[in-house]
Amino acid sequence: MKIYGHQKIIDYFEKVIENNSLSPSYLFSGQEGIGKFSLAVFLSERIAGKSDILCLCQESEFKKRLKVPQINFSHSLKIEEIRRVINFVNYSSLGRRKAIILDDFHLATNESQNAFLKTLEESRKEVIFFLISCQKEKILPTIISRVQAINFFPLKDEEIRNFLIEKLSFDKEKSQKIAFYSFGRISRALRIAKNFSLWQKKRKEFLMAFSPKIKERFSLLEKLEKEENWQEFLEEIFFFLSLYFKKHLERKTALLLKKFLTFQYLLNSYNLNKKWQMEYFILSLPAISNFYD
Repeated sequence: MKIYGHQKIIDYFEKVIENNSLSPSYLFSGQEGIGKFSLAVFLSERIAGKSDILCLCQESEFKKRLKVPQINFSHSLKIEEIRRVINFVNYSSLGRRKAIILDDFHLATNESQNAFLKTLEESRKEVIFFLISCQKEKILPTIISRVQAINFFPLKDEEIRNFLIEKLSFDKEKSQKIAFYSFGRISRALRIAKNFSLWQKKRKEFLMAFSPKIKERFSLLEKLEKEENWQEFLEEIFFFLSLYFKKHLERKTALLLKKFLTFQYLLNSYNLNKKWQMEYFILSLPAISNFYD
């Protein structure tokens, strides 16, 4: 299993594994889709071997291909799943190294996190935990204080380009273009690469949110509501605004990006009516004539 990027983190773990000085628990935090889970699996295999790994994660085709023991959950991480992890820790063979990966740990309920905290405090020295999160502010401070934080950053375009060339046999020009639009996220690069022409078409549709024609914006809203593409739409708008801000380093574009981030936070943090909020947001965006960048 080859890991692309994050060489400093890999070098750090090479040293602590060699010196037998691993911490009992780590928190991998950073943007979604930049390789935190893959690196946790890679390290777990080095530390414990596949038979002594347990992954608590949301089901996906990518994670299935890794062929490691998994407990799958959806939407939120409940105490029932945490209890299965506790049983794995308590009843597996003594003396053998075990690695436990808890993906998207910010989705754990407070009850689940408190149950896990007890396990974290009482775990045996041969058990190593990898907590993974793109929203570590949602994790209890009592847990944060007991884990060693490792911060991940987006990959370089060159690293994603090499991944696409080596793994998917893409040509250099296409790989470079996809890498540019991936914003350092391998998961996004894979989604774009899966059907590049379809992604280009959908992206143009999403960017109609900046059209000077109100009719086109309402047409986009109807399509979003019908297909429930809210999250994908928000992702494309965020990346477009980030690119636009880089090209136009003006106060108004910075304020626009800030407005979007505030809107996204409110939408994800509170039980708001998505349709009404999205309608207000899209209709309040300024017209950008060259929005096809």
